[in-house]
Parts: sequence; structure tokens; C-alpha cells
Amino acid sequence: MAATEAKALDDNLAHGLHGLASRFYARTSKIIDIPWLIATGEDLRYPQVEGQRPPGSSRLPSGSGTPWGIVPQSKVETMGH
Repeated sequence: MAATEAKALDDNLAHGLHGLASRFYARTSKIIDIPWLIATGEDLRYPQVEGQRPPGSSRLPSGSGTPWGIVPQSKVETMGH
């Protein structure tokens, strides 16, 4: 992710310094949004954790005790039904 952000900075610097911050942050927000949600929302899969759940989180499997949100195939097959 850091390399992708560095590339975004390099690309934006090529267009000059005027408006650099807004261009750079607009582009990097698209790069980091999903990894950030995964990193900050993983614990919310567990019902005993307090906090507001993001939209759509009710469709995700609840904590199964497996690391990094690995979901057994049997759960994956039933998620869409």
C-alpha cells in the first residue's frame, strides 16, 4: 500500500504543487479505504464488541474464531442465501 501511495504522490507532483494536497488525498483515499475498513472493523464481527457497525456488516459472517476473518467454505456457500 505504501508503494501505491508513493506512486500516487509522484504522479501528483508531476502536475505541480498547486492543489497537490487535495489531489493527493483524493487519490490515496481510494487506495486506503478498503484496507482501512478491514483493519479497523475486523473486531466488530464479534457480537461481544461494543460499537456501531458499518452499513452492510450484518451480511458478513460473525466471528468464528478463525484468524484474519478466514471463513470456512460451508459459511461462504450460505452467505448469499
